Amino acid sequence: MKFKLNKIILINFMVKSNIETFLRIKPSDNLLSHLHSNSMTNEEIRELIENRRNLNEMNYELNDNNSVLGITMPDEMRKGYINNLKKTYEFKFNGVFDKTSSQEDIFKKIGSKVIDNSLEGYNNTVFCYGQTGSGKTFTMCGSKLWKERGLIPRIIIELFKQMKKVKNYSYEIFISYLEIYNENAYDLLDRQHSEMDIEKWRKITVYEDNMGNIIMKNLYMIKVENEQQALDLLMNGNYIRHVSSTPNNLASSRSHAIFSCVLEGKEINSEFMRVSKINLVDLAGSERMKSNQYDTNTANETKYINLSLSFLEQVIIALNEKSNGQRTHIPYRNSLMTTILKDSLGGNCKTILIANVSSEIDNIEETFSTMRFAMRCGMVENEIKINQHVDLNILVSKLHSENEELRK
Repeated sequence: MKFKLNKIILINFMVKSNIETFLRIKPSDNLLSHLHSNSMTNEEIRELIENRRNLNEMNYELNDNNSVLGITMPDEMRKGYINNLKKTYEFKFNGVFDKTSSQEDIFKKIGSKVIDNSLEGYNNTVFCYGQTGSGKTFTMCGSKLWKERGLIPRIIIELFKQMKKVKNYSYEIFISYLEIYNENAYDLLDRQHSEMDIEKWRKITVYEDNMGNIIMKNLYMIKVENEQQALDLLMNGNYIRHVSSTPNNLASSRSHAIFSCVLEGKEINSEFMRVSKINLVDLAGSERMKSNQYDTNTANETKYINLSLSFLEQVIIALNEKSNGQRTHIPYRNSLMTTILKDSLGGNCKTILIANVSSEIDNIEETFSTMRFAMRCGMVENEIKINQHVDLNILVSKLHSENEELRK
């Protein structure tokens, strides 16, 4: 994938922006059926959750503006920690979505912000991170029910609506969808892939050009005219994405998926244009490997997933150390995922992390690990700017017209 746009990049002022972090708490599995019931009001759902608080669910409290989460550890759990006298742990985020939060709540807080930023010319990335079965794919894509559609379809629909409202600009949207499976990248929009085994799929080749830009060969970038075309591409990609059953999740995503929208906005009767990109990333979940629970193929998938997530954490740590003047090199090339998302992690991009966690007390260690990772991400500071360019074709055409007028 390489854009050959005839343009001159204008110098825009850089501003600093920290990665925003949000937490989403998944209800316990045996509570989900009640939450999906159409007959229950929000008050009844909250009452049901409060009545079900027991030793098998986290005991947590939120502050008034839902940004600080406090967890009280059960006595039997604290024995495994070095400081076993500490009862309460606090974690700070830009926002917390508790067990009663809906898909619409997520979109209003995060998705609408991404759309506004992209129309202004800023690059955006949204990550879903957490252990397997914590609700990452549900948050990003949703379920089979239309009312439970996730961030990606909601952003697609609203983006087309908002584009029509922007005066003096005409827009074009290009869609790509790739997955990283066992440290190989594949195009989920290649129709031939649905008819053949993965061994025969064309791999995406990733390399850097002389300017340090990431180039992806064998990746389709498809222009879409309306929201339905974009939604169809999303569904087709999800259909062939790698999903399998694991001991912790009956339908676990076995690959990292990156759904991207490139938005080109041309100012009417002007040579100026804005080019922004939205990356919507559903990361595969980390999972602890236990003997006799995995077949060879699933164990191999889990190994690659855990390794790539480990490299992602190393990059975040390195970016924090760089901001403190402790290092200069960032190990993006250690994994394919961090290479492709280089700009999203430490470049010209407004980045949001959604940390998905389980409410089950049995998963408390993975929950703590996810929240600590999110807090480290929140300290990463990117330098961002509006991507405003000059279209050379329009500029040359205008100069020719002016030249003809002068000759006359």
